[in-house]
Amino acid sequence: TAAPNVIFTSPANAATGVAINQKIAATFSEGMNPSSLDAAFTVTGPGATSVTGTVAYDVPSNIATFTPAANLATNTAVTATLTTGARDLDGNGLASNFTWSFTTGATADTTAPTVVSTNPADTATGVPINKKVTATFSEAMDSSTISAASLTMVGPGATPVSGNVTYAAVGTTATFTPVSNFAANTAYTATITTAVRDLASNALA
Repeated sequence: TAAPNVIFTSPANAATGVAINQKIAATFSEGMNPSSLDAAFTVTGPGATSVTGTVAYDVPSNIATFTPAANLATNTAVTATLTTGARDLDGNGLASNFTWSFTTGATADTTAPTVVSTNPADTATGVPINKKVTATFSEAMDSSTISAASLTMVGPGATPVSGNVTYAAVGTTATFTPVSNFAANTAYTATITTAVRDLASNALA
């Protein structure tokens, strides 16, 4: 019977200079009912002017993303709201409306994201066979583009490794969790494809 919470947003509350082509994302504390989010996720700006857009929900990462139908207005205060109509899988709504605001800049984001670190590091040896594999990005990413299709792992002879892929908005980190232990004393290669995109829809270069 516990109410879900919003634990992270992108852009952050009070952020400034936000790209006018950025999507707006919120991470929940637990799995949500996707059908409850369409009407519950609203965006306004300037003032009380509604921003038209669509809402998508990424199940593995518990992230709802609002994609504006057109670029946001420049140098404008924008307010995003998740109402108590947003419900978890047990039907519990947010305890109260969750609202955050940010200010746009004058330009769109056209810079490709990068992978800034991995764990294990490239060419690492002696990696534990039950290790999860992570990659951290240079900026907030569109979680719907990070999946087992865009983050892949292969072993000996290019044999695919089965695993589950999740994305944590806090820390901008993608995690590949193998369904079973890696083979001992064996080389593996992880690949992140250009299908992965940031919240402005820029792909890896």
